[in-house]
Amino acid sequence: MFLQQGVVFCKTILHEFSVQTNTAWPSYSVARQDKPMTLFVASVVFDGSTYTGEAATSKKEAEQKAAYAAVKSILATANTVLTEIIRSKEILIKVFKSSQRIFTPIKFTRPAAYTEYGEQDHVAPESQDQSTLLMTVQEHKIVPVVDPSVNPSTKAATHSRKRKGRGSGDERVVKEH
Repeated sequence: MFLQQGVVFCKTILHEFSVQTNTAWPSYSVARQDKPMTLFVASVVFDGSTYTGEAATSKKEAEQKAAYAAVKSILATANTVLTEIIRSKEILIKVFKSSQRIFTPIKFTRPAAYTEYGEQDHVAPESQDQSTLLMTVQEHKIVPVVDPSVNPSTKAATHSRKRKGRGSGDERVVKEH
């Protein structure tokens, strides 16, 4: 059954079931066991019944397992409302499981700054060793050209607001560097 793969959605499923059936929301309680290793065991009270989940390594996971125990028990009573909720979540569970990856691949691209102006991009190939790479960098003097109107650092000014004791508004003070 796909529900075992989607234990992380059981709290959501149980909550949605309580809303649709106009019952009280599930109430979770978690007990922590420290020996021999830290484990959490959660119980959920739902519609007058208490369901206890398996031990887990985190509080969140323990609550999810308790919700799973409750959902599994309610499904045994052939509840059609809960079955419909689970079917609606089936696609979400499949998408969630298929999108999980161990790592996100990184795509490297050439810098756009050099190729934008029609010149060589001066990017060393991956197979180039370190000594050749140093020579390549030393041969080309790559200096960014900045339009002074874009970079007003030639005449830097900082603006600070100082509140004067008299007068109704703020006065602006400009400091030249």
